[in-house]
Amino acid sequence: MTAYTGREEIRRELRRHLCDTSRNTVAIVAIAGMGGVGKTALALHLAYELRAEFPDGQLYMDLHGTGTQTEPVDPSEVLSRFLRILGVGGDSIPPTLDERAELFRTQMADRRALIILDNAADTAHVMPVLPGSPSCAVVVTSRRPLGSLAGARQVDLDVLSPAQAATLLERIVGEERLARDPAATQELPSLCGYLPLALCIAGARLAVKRHWTATTLVSLLSDERRRLDEFAYGPLHVRAVFALSYQGLEPDERRAFRRLGLIEATGFASWAAAALLDVDVPEADKLLETLVDAQLLQVAATDSAGRTRYLFHDLVRLFSREMGEAEDSAQVRRDAVERLLSCLLSVSRQAYSVLYGGEHQIVRGSPKRRRLPADYLRELVADPVEWFETERLTIVNAVHLAARAGHEDLCWDLACTTAIFFSLRKYLDDQHTMLETGYAAAERAGDVRGMAAVLQRRGMLHVDKALYDLGRADYDRSLELFEEAGDVHGQGIARTYLAMVDRFVGHFDQAMSRYKQALEELRAAGDLGTEAFVLRNIAQIHLDQDRLQLARTNFEAALAIYEPLDTPRGLAQTLYWLGSLDLREKRYGEARDAFTRTLAGARTIGDRVGESLALHGLGESSMRQGLLEEAEVVLTQAVDIARSLKSRLIQARVRTLLGELYHAAGRTAEAAAQLEAAVEIARTIGTRPIEERAAGLLDEVRAITD
Repeated sequence: MTAYTGREEIRRELRRHLCDTSRNTVAIVAIAGMGGVGKTALALHLAYELRAEFPDGQLYMDLHGTGTQTEPVDPSEVLSRFLRILGVGGDSIPPTLDERAELFRTQMADRRALIILDNAADTAHVMPVLPGSPSCAVVVTSRRPLGSLAGARQVDLDVLSPAQAATLLERIVGEERLARDPAATQELPSLCGYLPLALCIAGARLAVKRHWTATTLVSLLSDERRRLDEFAYGPLHVRAVFALSYQGLEPDERRAFRRLGLIEATGFASWAAAALLDVDVPEADKLLETLVDAQLLQVAATDSAGRTRYLFHDLVRLFSREMGEAEDSAQVRRDAVERLLSCLLSVSRQAYSVLYGGEHQIVRGSPKRRRLPADYLRELVADPVEWFETERLTIVNAVHLAARAGHEDLCWDLACTTAIFFSLRKYLDDQHTMLETGYAAAERAGDVRGMAAVLQRRGMLHVDKALYDLGRADYDRSLELFEEAGDVHGQGIARTYLAMVDRFVGHFDQAMSRYKQALEELRAAGDLGTEAFVLRNIAQIHLDQDRLQLARTNFEAALAIYEPLDTPRGLAQTLYWLGSLDLREKRYGEARDAFTRTLAGARTIGDRVGESLALHGLGESSMRQGLLEEAEVVLTQAVDIARSLKSRLIQARVRTLLGELYHAAGRTAEAAAQLEAAVEIARTIGTRPIEERAAGLLDEVRAITD
């Protein structure tokens, strides 16, 4: 923040306004001005200066209101992201804008925090996102005046003064170097129109080009036709400044600048640039840093592994795309986008494989995939969930880009490949939108396999929400389409999930019949991971029906497949059910070991559902050993997680066990409350086995109190 120059008087005034503790409404500053005038820089510097005044943190969002082809960020999405930052789980975020706004204001009520809403389209764009507490403050920036934002301190940001512009240039280039050419140094700020963005670009080029003098740069800017075109015409008046930097690049650097504008993401890594540019990653790094030096690209952040992520200013991105359309053919741009999307698909599949021990339980598409070097790829997705969190918005944007660009096969394949991560981390709105986009793309292309694959994934989304009828309908249609396409592997997967729904609702004989047929199809296709999944589910049916030896045989067969595949999720889930079998056989020590390993595995991959199930198992182990207080603690944790995830199935299971625990402890009122809730939930979602178990226990409790 030390490079910030100027605006001292307005900064002092805005600091006083934002920190005024005597007010009884939220303090709002609305900064308006032309593109490149420094609205965002001022907002961020204010945030830096006021960090101690707002100890509960700062929330920032680029609303993309103007200046790019990216759609403005909907207020509902802004609130969803802010609520997640504040610790609200994905399944606890309400569906409507009004409900999200209400929850956000509640969350902010007792906080002293600063909110920065950058690049708003208009007043309506920000109104739902405003907190109601006077302990909070808001800074909004926009290309348009926000006069209708009631109570806001309006700032119409102008260009820098001549003195401020000169100081900014000195900080970029160096006072000693500029002093060698005083006449040109005095003229340079005026040729840049005192516009901060133009000054930064001009100063950066001068700083990088050590063989240039200030006179060299002044002579370039003195082309009146270029300068008038740039500075005199409306919203594109800074084009000449961008063009100056652009024309100063080498041919491969200019090509990189044009192609990078095709990326539709708020930030990107060098591996994505490498695919787009058709170069290796080290070369992409070099080109990106050159563009950073030219002030045509910004460093956005570093990811958890220390890799740099880059960011376009919105006006620079627009200029990049204009140059691409002017100098590159449509086919060249289409090919570049295809390389980017295919590389993202390749990385996504590798992340999936790390989680599942291979490309199991998923139908592969046919697109040719651009691959990164094996060592680099392994390092990139060593923590697949962390990688996903970093690239989540990139994936969402890529699915929509693939649909618009006519890459239908990449669209549905990418949506299906990454769906499990969205499910795992409970970004269910994103998951639903992506799958709908993927299905529409496959349908438009007449791709029967693609339609079937998306329906299979959408069925999983419904089942995750315990909407079994909807899930069954999608699986049924998926199976029909796979049969139409003659895809035996797809048939096996669809039949597997249909059997899973049968098992959930207590149709065990039908489930067993489907599982046996699916096994034949999966073995024919060579899908070991899904075969293990089926064996585990068959074992669960045997367990439900007290055929304990058959259950153990099938669990161990599944484990024998999962272990060499090194699939963290499959191992954790199988260990959970082996622990459940150990409980049934009263092997409580072995059960605790299995559930402890399950819990560790679930937490490692960020699987909150798995975590709640493991805690459920640990709670039952403790309860069976008479450790009722210990059991109550972990079961309470389990039900809290299940409630935050809105997982009604897990809630029904855990509440049934809590009811049994309270019944054993003689706490009949609490037992009845838990069991009544479990019966109601199980009846609502149609899980008859749990309903019958909870109802039987409830009858026992009521018999005591009658």
